[in-house]
Amino acid sequence: LTLEQALWPALGRQVKIGVAGRTDAGVSAEGQVIIFDADTLDGEAACVSVDGSAVRVPDLAGALNAHLPADLQLKRVDVVPSRFDVVRCRWKRYRYRLAA
Repeated sequence: LTLEQALWPALGRQVKIGVAGRTDAGVSAEGQVIIFDADTLDGEAACVSVDGSAVRVPDLAGALNAHLPADLQLKRVDVVPSRFDVVRCRWKRYRYRLAA
């Protein structure tokens, strides 16, 4: 199950995800930044429909996490300007954990 596949039923439409970086097979990313478009409800600029209910953007991570597996959870959802480019971030930090 991919993030895009999990969000589709919750948001009622197919979602295209953009990512700040990618991981190799078998590697986990903590704090990965993603971007996707979500339709706002008429007259409710800060609300998105999740399972047919209006959800405020600050509460969106929790509502969408109900559709995601425990090892793939959203920490926070923010509204960004349409010109926001997730790939051109200011910095990245890599932390490698090796089994001993």
